[in-house]
Amino acid sequence: EQAILLDIINALLYLIDVEFAQDEEQLLYTDDSISVESCRITNSAGTLRLAASLLGLKHDEDYKLLANLLTKHKSASLAQGMRDGLVKFLYSELFDWLVQHMNHSFSNENNNDSIKSQIGILDIFGFDRRATLEQLCINYANERILQFFMHNTFSQDLQAQEEIPYVPMPFQDNSSCISLFENNSVSLFSILDDECLRGLAPRDHK
Repeated sequence: EQAILLDIINALLYLIDVEFAQDEEQLLYTDDSISVESCRITNSAGTLRLAASLLGLKHDEDYKLLANLLTKHKSASLAQGMRDGLVKFLYSELFDWLVQHMNHSFSNENNNDSIKSQIGILDIFGFDRRATLEQLCINYANERILQFFMHNTFSQDLQAQEEIPYVPMPFQDNSSCISLFENNSVSLFSILDDECLRGLAPRDHK
């Protein structure tokens, strides 16, 4: 399965390198103001053939089918869009299969039904400018999660403790952003607390 996985990844890398050019001499048909032209592969056709072979399309008929899918009745720009869409689709399917396969492997290793291990995707959104308390708390939580992720991924101290060979990588520290929320003296949350305690009392305008 690992070999198949690597073959598919290599195929996607070859496939994304396939380039196209408009074949102006080959006008397929013209209907009033609508004309459909074909395009051709400009770089070595071996690139597409390698990609097809790695995807299991080893026969000439399969290769021709893939080539026609990308070029027949399509302009060069449409062929590029078809190529990109095909690569994205295959990569998405491969990624979903890999996560599902690993989660299935975890469930087989874990005999305790009360403990369920699985892989999930953490999507850390950027700051949203909607001025609501709910969004403010979401932004704060996201910054906290981002800080935890960056520290545990790029922290040199952690790498040294585990004796892992490590090339230092600079990363942006968001501690100053978090301090705006939770500073011990004055912070956004402390100001909000004060405002809630004041209720409808007169505000300072200074």
